[in-house]
Amino acid sequence: MKQSRSLKHILRIGAWSTVLAIGLTAQAEEEFFQTSSMGVGSHWNEAFWTNAANPTAVIPSAGNTYVNSVGGNTRTPSSGDDFLGKLLTIQSGGVLQFKHGGGSSVSANVVMEDGSKMLNGGSTGKMEGTLTGSGKITIDTTKNSSRPITIGSLLKPDNTFSEFEIIGTYANNTTFTNSANTFTGVWNVASGGSLKGAGLGQASAFIISGTSGLDFDADFVNTNADITISSGGSFLLDQDVDVYTVDVWGIALTNKPGGYTGAELKAHAVYGTAFAGSSDTSILTVNYTPPPIVGDTIYQIASMGAAASLGWNDTNYWDNGQALVFSNDYVNAGANWDCRTPASGSDTFVGNSLTITNGAKLAIKNNGPWTVDDLRIWAGSQLRLAGGWASSLSGALSLKGTGSILFEAGNVDRKCTISSLIYADSTVTNITVRAGSWPSNTAHAATAGFTMNGVLNDFDGLWTIESGLLAGNNLGGSGFLVTDFGTLDFDADYENNSADLTIEANPTNSAQGGMILLDQNVIVGSATIWEETLADGLYWGVDLKAHPIYGGAFDPTSSDGAYLIVGSTATAPITQIEGHVSADLQAGWLTTNSWSNGEVPSPAYHYLNNTSGWDTRSPVNAVEPSPVFMGKSLTITDGANFVTKHGGTAMVSNLNMFAGTNLKLVGSHGIDGNIDFKGSGTINMIAGSENRKLTVHSLVTAAEGIDTMVLTVKSEWDTNTIGNTGFIFNNTSNTFTGTWDVEQGMLRGGGLGQSSFVIGEEGFLYLDTDFYNTNGTLTIEANPTNSAVGGTIRLALSKNMTVAEATIWGVELADGTYTAAQLMADPTYGAAIHASSTGSLTVQSPAIVIPEIGDVTYGMSGSDLVIGWQGTNVATYTLQADADLVNAPGWTNVVDISGIDGPMSVTNDTTDPKMFYRIIGN
Repeated sequence: MKQSRSLKHILRIGAWSTVLAIGLTAQAEEEFFQTSSMGVGSHWNEAFWTNAANPTAVIPSAGNTYVNSVGGNTRTPSSGDDFLGKLLTIQSGGVLQFKHGGGSSVSANVVMEDGSKMLNGGSTGKMEGTLTGSGKITIDTTKNSSRPITIGSLLKPDNTFSEFEIIGTYANNTTFTNSANTFTGVWNVASGGSLKGAGLGQASAFIISGTSGLDFDADFVNTNADITISSGGSFLLDQDVDVYTVDVWGIALTNKPGGYTGAELKAHAVYGTAFAGSSDTSILTVNYTPPPIVGDTIYQIASMGAAASLGWNDTNYWDNGQALVFSNDYVNAGANWDCRTPASGSDTFVGNSLTITNGAKLAIKNNGPWTVDDLRIWAGSQLRLAGGWASSLSGALSLKGTGSILFEAGNVDRKCTISSLIYADSTVTNITVRAGSWPSNTAHAATAGFTMNGVLNDFDGLWTIESGLLAGNNLGGSGFLVTDFGTLDFDADYENNSADLTIEANPTNSAQGGMILLDQNVIVGSATIWEETLADGLYWGVDLKAHPIYGGAFDPTSSDGAYLIVGSTATAPITQIEGHVSADLQAGWLTTNSWSNGEVPSPAYHYLNNTSGWDTRSPVNAVEPSPVFMGKSLTITDGANFVTKHGGTAMVSNLNMFAGTNLKLVGSHGIDGNIDFKGSGTINMIAGSENRKLTVHSLVTAAEGIDTMVLTVKSEWDTNTIGNTGFIFNNTSNTFTGTWDVEQGMLRGGGLGQSSFVIGEEGFLYLDTDFYNTNGTLTIEANPTNSAVGGTIRLALSKNMTVAEATIWGVELADGTYTAAQLMADPTYGAAIHASSTGSLTVQSPAIVIPEIGDVTYGMSGSDLVIGWQGTNVATYTLQADADLVNAPGWTNVVDISGIDGPMSVTNDTTDPKMFYRIIGN
């Protein structure tokens, strides 16, 4: 029982209360000071308090006041005990940290002085009592996840708090519950925090930054209060709220009869997301009514050249000769005239609107951000970058009229980020992106162009990127034409089944053309890349980059795992949202809650597991003996696993596995279909334990970048079962050209590609067919601590293995053919040859290929003929001569010359009246 409550209990006992009342004497109130910051496990009711009369630290007692002036932590007890003192003051940047459990609350009379802080700690912090103080207070819930703070304390009428700054994570909300609170300052919710409750007082302002949130738990009425929700912030309107002004995601709400309903706010095209979850019937009332704007239309009278450093603020360029005012509309209607931003700094256009029409230009200069709240650009006119490598434009941009609008980067180093809200007439059919002063030999530069990052873009015409860059996370619902000097870069996933993507080739250079940086996922209705029309389907970045015709259209830094999907009905792959573990082991890929659409795989979709460590499993034999994956394709990437668990033979028509993923054998017989190993690096093949074997009937294709296949056994490894544990590849069309690294278990089959082999000391290679690769190598490793054991090979059924080099248990074999019997007889490595072997091993160094002789030059040195050519040191060259190319005897040898790497020549006299010469290489 708490100490203070024990005392109260004693005082309530009749006789004892009399005795105690007589024995108690009034004592003067004392002030104690915290000695040091309270660390983990310490709390405010422990001996942390001293004063001049009490140099030895004591625990708090009723009637005394206590001050944290050391600037460290004052912690509540984990048990939730109330503060034993009369009053607690936090000053000098001190911190009140809530450590108690979620089911309890603490009571304290607290004074928070300017600059002090509240901090979440253990479970759910709850405080009762009173709260007063002054200045700015910070409440920080970032320290721990799922640990909000609830303050039921009464903010006393004498408080002079000016601001509560709430920072933290959205889930760790800060809630004020006391409806009698008197706070009249500013609630400033930043850094992803969340403010809620029925005790928010009569605050004068609510400032909610991006990713932060506001939620009134009771009706709120203060017709002098302002609410500002920045882009990305949220407002859960489930109560009626009546304030003076509301600004949501840059749009000011004005007085509307009857107010705004939650349903109306949620449906708004720009900021509707900010009100997700709000009640349809709750009312937001805004009392602000803007004054009527009565202004003139002011026309520009001359082009603003480079010397117009004041830009649009220069009164000499407007027909009224006066400074900009908010009530006037301003128009640049001069063909090819510039209306310029100021030469430096940042600025907001003061006028009510700015219109660019009749072939005029808005010229954006250095720095920024430049803001035009109502910018209107008409077809035939343009937005031009007149300077700066990183300028920006915000506000609202309306694209108007019929036809095309030009966005021009004035030079190769000029780039602009447009975060304006973009509204476009349906008759604006095209926006052309062009880099102005563009070197003719420069392709695909990303240093000039435009990035579209606004939260609204309803342009649905065609982007034509003639030169330079178009990038952004919001490019509207449009199509794209990238000509031979243009670059397209989506900065967010893009999906538009009605869009056409065309990337043009250079008509005079087949290795050059328009380019796309595919580092996001893109879905379009149709795609033509360097004159190749892509069939409907899914294309991975790694395959697009490697395509022999149009691979150059994809920036080399494009992501291997990003995809392009083509088709008028195409959809994004269904993503696996949980691994197949625990109860999901039986059903495997038939587990509906493991897929983002909540359904079993179907032929309508592609499927994707891109979470490291997650399994995608086939169903067990009891569920489906020979399971068939019904999706269009299944892709395993980013370190995920494909796990075979079935009893018969599974069919996966299109299985894609990226480098770094794992094919795990838990229990099954076979797999069929197509397996495509993609990317660069290693694929791991892991047998779960002994006596597990998988026959891969699938057609295996492997990218050149897949350099290694590593075989291991996870657990319960027994070398006596080496021939029963591992993987059998029997499709002879296997295209793997890297190295099989068999560290443990068996690799077997006739479908091992054109590869090399490293057989570890616990590995076993079993060849079912002839293997011929004079570019491949075979290494069978010995046990480093036991020279009598090591890796093993079985040359079965009188089959022959031919490689360029072979090393068995440390012995390098010379070129030649070795029968199994000869190999087994060797005293050093004979045990590496399985006793049932009947085939042979041939070591055949690759044939020397002599390059063709290219251009041959002829010249005279006096009366001698000098013949020259480029040679190689692996050849011997012969000069031959023939006096008559028609009749015998024909070509005869003149001289043999040993080859060298580089230019070679031979000199011959010309005493014969006529002679033909040639050089041949051997």
